[in-house]
Amino acid sequence: MKSMSQLQYHFGAKYRWYPSDTQKQVVKVNADVRRAFYNHLIANKRKLGWIIHTSYWNGDLKRKIIANYKHTLHESVVRKRISWLRDKYIDSLNFAKTNQSNNLAYKNHASGLQGQPQFHRKKDHPYEWKYQTSRITWKSKGKRKSNIYFTDNRHLVLPVLGRITLGTTRKMPDDTLIGTVTIYKDATDKFWVSLQLASDTPFKSYQPQTHSAIGIDLNICNSLMDNYGHQVSNPKFYTHGLPYLKFLQQRENRRRRYAKSHHINLTVDKGYQRARKRCAKYYGYIKNERRAFLDRISTRLIENHDLIVAENLKSSNILRNHKIAQKASDCGWREFLSMLQYKAKLYGKTVILVNPAYTTQKCSHCGFVCTKHNGYAKKHGKHLDLDDRYWWCPICHTYHIRDRNAAVNILRRGQKEILVKQRQNLIRLKRKRTPQELDSRPNLTFEFHRAAE
Repeated sequence: MKSMSQLQYHFGAKYRWYPSDTQKQVVKVNADVRRAFYNHLIANKRKLGWIIHTSYWNGDLKRKIIANYKHTLHESVVRKRISWLRDKYIDSLNFAKTNQSNNLAYKNHASGLQGQPQFHRKKDHPYEWKYQTSRITWKSKGKRKSNIYFTDNRHLVLPVLGRITLGTTRKMPDDTLIGTVTIYKDATDKFWVSLQLASDTPFKSYQPQTHSAIGIDLNICNSLMDNYGHQVSNPKFYTHGLPYLKFLQQRENRRRRYAKSHHINLTVDKGYQRARKRCAKYYGYIKNERRAFLDRISTRLIENHDLIVAENLKSSNILRNHKIAQKASDCGWREFLSMLQYKAKLYGKTVILVNPAYTTQKCSHCGFVCTKHNGYAKKHGKHLDLDDRYWWCPICHTYHIRDRNAAVNILRRGQKEILVKQRQNLIRLKRKRTPQELDSRPNLTFEFHRAAE
């Protein structure tokens, strides 16, 4: 039987499910276990790092202390020392997945992708529960069994939780395997289960080839504009919903102040909990509306074009500018680009993310870069600001729509990257093949779709 990594196609599915009171208690206990074990690993790894890099102990004593601290990182040792971690509701695979996520956090920290792993505090997300488990298989009486499987289209069996009832499901290939399972509760008290699926059969059928290429420019004024001049307006879900959201937040704050002044615990105060859930539901409504909009736009682009070229925007850099941070986060650019990437793999299309440097300031007709650092532009006062949506090239006198000009440059940059990769592949083929194979090789041609002028 193949493992998850050996299967060709991978897919993620998210379902809502409806737990019983006992199942809610199981999720709560395992979420607490995940946080406690994760914090235990961080605390001991920090102590271990301090011992390794200090010179207070030397020789055999230091080696014994290091070995002792490494021993405390094992799941079995932790469960022996802490009695409540041996509860009957605890999923043993939860420890393995928590250890895996902790190791990944330290690996990303070592490679410079993120900062030092921090403790998970309960008060940061007091109304959200989350933990992970995974599938294991074994042989029993000549048959292979698993701890996670579907009984029918509406029911899924999970470790400790038992059979859970799902809201809606989709039809999956017969050879589908379930890998990691994430169980969580959001701030609105809705329970969700997320499945990592793999199969040798495609989850989605490939879309027919359209022989079309498109470059898109993401911006705040319009959600996006392509190289043909077509634009998609920005719905601004968060901006339009901000007045009502402020009203809900003010009411939640009044309920909180009232409960604290009367020494009432917030977790049992019905007025505060009712206001908190309404605020959380409206946040979820805005998020779902934005996600549905981005999902429709990305699907339409994938269906109608074989090659899609976009800017590789870094949201962290954009959000540092306080003048456009709220508007940029309301657009959801990073989520849109991730949708394009995973849908391209599902439907057999190509998505390229290029460097966005000077795509807006560069003239798509003559190649002149109109920035304040350019000598000619600095001398004649010709440089672009964020407010300049239209401009004339001072060299060739071509009239440009700012976003359409950027989309044309983005598409050409993506096509150039494809050409470079194809030439590199040709060089590799020439180095590996014998002279007889080179004489008999087929002629390779490069096809390009020129951007709309």
